[in-house]
Amino acid sequence: MDSLSESIIEFARKHLEPFSISYRSRELSPLLCPICNGGRNGDRRTFSINIDTGLACCKRGSCQWKGTIAMLAERFNEDPSVFGGSYSRKRREFKKPDVELLKRSDKINDFFDQRGISEDTLDKYQVAADIKGNIIFPFFENEDLVFVKYRQPVIPSPHKMKEWQEPDTKPILFGQQLCDSAKPLIICEGEMDALSCAEVGVDNVVSVPCGCDDLYWVELCWDWLEQFQTIILFGDNDVPGQKMVNQLVKRFGEERCKVVMEYPDRRDGTQCKDANDILLECGELVLLECINSAEDVPVKGIIQLADVVPIDVTTIPRIRIGIPKLDEALGGLALGAITVFTGMPGYGKSTLTGLIALNAIEQGYNVCAYSGELSKEQFQSWILYQAAGSDYITLKYDAIKDKDVPVVDYMARTRILDHLRDHFFLFDNNEIFEANQTEAILQSFTMVARKYGVKLFLVDNLLTALSDSDEETKAQGRFVAALKRFALRYDAHVIVVA
Repeated sequence: MDSLSESIIEFARKHLEPFSISYRSRELSPLLCPICNGGRNGDRRTFSINIDTGLACCKRGSCQWKGTIAMLAERFNEDPSVFGGSYSRKRREFKKPDVELLKRSDKINDFFDQRGISEDTLDKYQVAADIKGNIIFPFFENEDLVFVKYRQPVIPSPHKMKEWQEPDTKPILFGQQLCDSAKPLIICEGEMDALSCAEVGVDNVVSVPCGCDDLYWVELCWDWLEQFQTIILFGDNDVPGQKMVNQLVKRFGEERCKVVMEYPDRRDGTQCKDANDILLECGELVLLECINSAEDVPVKGIIQLADVVPIDVTTIPRIRIGIPKLDEALGGLALGAITVFTGMPGYGKSTLTGLIALNAIEQGYNVCAYSGELSKEQFQSWILYQAAGSDYITLKYDAIKDKDVPVVDYMARTRILDHLRDHFFLFDNNEIFEANQTEAILQSFTMVARKYGVKLFLVDNLLTALSDSDEETKAQGRFVAALKRFALRYDAHVIVVA
C-alpha cells in the first residue's frame, strides 16, 4: 500500500468512523457522507474516496459533493499537503434555505422538555418543525433566514447521525440576531447548549453552526464579532471542544476572551460534558455559576516541563518550499518560526519567495506579503509571470520600447487571479497609517492572521520596511524580534528578505 492510501485510511480512522474499504474497487466508504451527513433520511454509503487517487464524491442527489481528500482534510482543519495534492477554496456563493418553519409538534416539545428546555426558550430562538416532523434550528442574519439545521426529536442510534444541515447555505452563529453588542457574548459548541444557557436567563448566547472542527463561520461573522468587547467561550469538555476553544482564543485575542474552565461532576461521579449535561445533572444554579465563573485567559509565561506534550517531529505542520534540495535541508518551513533570506541584489531572493508563496497556496495555506520595492500592480505582475509559466506568456508590442514584450495571456491571468482570490493578500503601500511602517505592517499582518487564518507572511525587504527609522540597525533587531513573536502567537511562518 502506498503512502497516499495509508494517509487516507489514517484520516478516515480519525474523522470518518465507521467506514469500510473495498480493495477490489479501491474505494473507502464511510457510513455517512461527511458533507451532508446523509441528509434528513440518514442515507448510508453514499460517499466514497478512491484510496489510490484521493478523488471523493457523494452520490446523494441533494448533495453531489465532489472533490479531493485534500479538500476534505481542510474542512476538518487538517493539513491538506499531507495528501500531496493542491486545494484552493474559491469564494463561496450561498443560497437561501428553501424550507418552511412549521409549528412544533408535541413530540418535539416533549423532546426538549426532557432536555430541560422550555417552550418559551424555544419560541425565543424560533425553533420550529419541518413537514416530516424533524426539529429545525433556524439561523438568522438580522431578520433573514440564511442557514438551517435539522435534528430528529429522538435519541439517535449509534449508526445514524442526529443532525444535518441544508446544503450550500451560509453557516453563521445560531442566535446571533438576539444579541446585544454592549454585553458579553457567550459562544457554545451546540444549539442544545446555547438553549440551555438561555434557559437559565443568560443573554447573548450563541452556538457554532457545524461543530468544533469547522471554523469557517469566524470569517463570515468577523465584522459582527468585532462589536463585542468580551467573548466567553463554552466548549464541550473533551479534547475536540477544548481544541476549538484554544483556536478561537488565538483568533479573537486573549485580551477579550474568557473561558469556562470548571465542569462539575455528574451524580455518577464523572464530569459533565457540556452545558446541557450540567443543566440536567446539576441544575440551573450550577450552570449559571459555571458561566459566571468563566476565567480570563492566563498570560502565558512559566510552565512545568512535565506538562509539555511530547511531539513527533515528523508530524509537525510545515509548508513545503517546493525545491526538493531545500526541503531536504530545511525540512520545510515550520509554523511558528521565521526565515531570513539574504543575498546579492538581483540574485533571485524575491523570485524564490514568490515561488514559495504560490507553492504554499497550492498546499492550502493562505499568504500575505509586504513589498517595499514594488507597487501593487508591479507585484501582481511579478506573481502572474511566475504562476503562468512559459506556456501562458505571450508577446505584445510596446511602442516606447519599440519591441515585443512578454505579457500573461488574458484567460490565464483571469484564471490565476480567481485561483488566488481569498488566498493571497498584499499590504497596501498606498494606505496612510498613523503608526510607523513596521507597526503598520504588524497590525495588518495580525488582522489577516486572525480574520483569514493566514499562515505564511513575506516581508520583502527589511530595509524598505525600516525606511522611516532613525536607528536602522537597532530597528532591524526589534522588527525581526517582533516578527518572531508574531509567528509564534499566530502559528505562522514569516520569510524576511534582507
